[in-house]
Amino acid sequence: QVGAILQQIHRDNGVNFEMNSEVESIEEKEGGGVASVKLKSGKVLPADLVLIGAGVLPSTQPFQAVQDFLQPKGVIRVDEFMHSSDPNIWAAGDIVEFPMATYNNELVTIGHWGLAMYMGKIAALNIMGKQEPAKTVPFFWTMQYGKSIRFAGLCNGCDSTLVESDETGFLQLYTKDDLVMGVCTLGRDPIAAHFRNLVLKGEKLKLEDAAEKLKAVLPKS
Repeated sequence: QVGAILQQIHRDNGVNFEMNSEVESIEEKEGGGVASVKLKSGKVLPADLVLIGAGVLPSTQPFQAVQDFLQPKGVIRVDEFMHSSDPNIWAAGDIVEFPMATYNNELVTIGHWGLAMYMGKIAALNIMGKQEPAKTVPFFWTMQYGKSIRFAGLCNGCDSTLVESDETGFLQLYTKDDLVMGVCTLGRDPIAAHFRNLVLKGEKLKLEDAAEKLKAVLPKS
């Protein structure tokens, strides 16, 4: 639902989508540089620039020789203090899998830069012997054509409920067992921040109560 709404925003701003398509080749123009992209369907897309989003792998190759150190996806498992199974190694950022204290210690790997900065601080404090555990809630935001999109919480394995959607934006909730685990908003910025603060305080929000409680922080029209 959220994906369809965001896709339409891009369409409205002149972006074309070739869904369920595969690239056969990138054609070069005379004198160098890209000329077009040819799809396996035979369709040719003129292009001045080609950007490839192929995903990433954790850069943890130096640790491959350490027995039983890396997880199957190549990440380093750490505890809430960013301490690995090796007594001399702390790690942070998107190369680690760590227990999310605010979500019953669910093991997660998250690539948000803000969270990586926070985890680096936690690692540094614990290297200095401060015994400071990580306690945070995932949060990220982006601007798309002047519209603010925000997400707070987790959504892995969740059901989704589109609470409302209109010309001003939307509110989508992600739930497990009728408890709200995450929220995604467009044009309703205070809701995501409010939900994050509720989770940090340990409050549980039921789906049936969520819309009223979360929308209470919005400015009165």
